[in-house]
Amino acid sequence: MAPASVQFELHLRAITGLPLPAPVINAPSVMINLIGSELNYDWLKLPLVHLHWYDKAVRPGRKVGHLNLTDSDTSRLSATLEALSPLLPGEYASGIIWAQSKLK
Repeated sequence: MAPASVQFELHLRAITGLPLPAPVINAPSVMINLIGSELNYDWLKLPLVHLHWYDKAVRPGRKVGHLNLTDSDTSRLSATLEALSPLLPGEYASGIIWAQSKLK
């Protein structure tokens, strides 16, 4: 689920003693961490996919970015994950299947 407030802001509020807002869920979401994966612009051809690339050198085990998918319709999210799966390394398949099972 995509929160209405960002993690960094919540952290700052917590450490400075400012009030914390009540969490509000905007829409179902999936985040895929990109670990040691080369950049693939074909990800961006899919609806719902938002790429956050960290512009780091790609190395095994290094987080180099993440993909966010958000939509109020979980069937659209699941279909986009299905289309995304062959564009990612094989080790992502089980995580995508798990995410799809949680969207039902």
